[in-house]
Amino acid sequence: VLAAASVAGVEFSAAAVAAGLATGVVEAESRCEGLARRQQWLRSIGIDEWPDGTVAGRYVFIHALYHNVVYGRITAARRIHLHRRLGASEEEAFGLHARDIAAELAVHFEQGRDYRRAVQYLRFAAETAGQRYAHREAIEYLRRALELLKAIPDTAQVIRQELELQLALGPSLMFTRGFSSLDVAETYTRA
Repeated sequence: VLAAASVAGVEFSAAAVAAGLATGVVEAESRCEGLARRQQWLRSIGIDEWPDGTVAGRYVFIHALYHNVVYGRITAARRIHLHRRLGASEEEAFGLHARDIAAELAVHFEQGRDYRRAVQYLRFAAETAGQRYAHREAIEYLRRALELLKAIPDTAQVIRQELELQLALGPSLMFTRGFSSLDVAETYTRA
């Protein structure tokens, strides 16, 4: 339970734990609530509702150190597996609203080594950041997506994705560094 919770984050829904454990939400919530009642590891912080209608308790690790220790003790293969499972479960549960949690999904898919989906959600997160005038954040998401593309074998689709990412990066660079910036020139030259 704690391993799945730590992969879900410092703050998480029992539904995410259920997805990680491939068990029912009621069972996962019961286990999390037991730990919270005994004031062991977790504290209850309310209720979480996903767009697919899933309702579950929301929890937080009592201390970030607990989260870090548990996460650090998960084997690499198990961690990858849990991230993939959580990402896929949240993507399905949020459906058309998956873009609302794009940054979180990008982390799960990147850590789960599903780089194609990670790139997709990093782009969505960058779009959201750009719409909020958080251009530095958008730049970070886009640059991370460009780095992950290097791990995917070159195909026409990957080349097209890189072009789209470079063209999306340009305006944010202009906002933060100016129109005549070397970064802007390099981005458009690469595009």
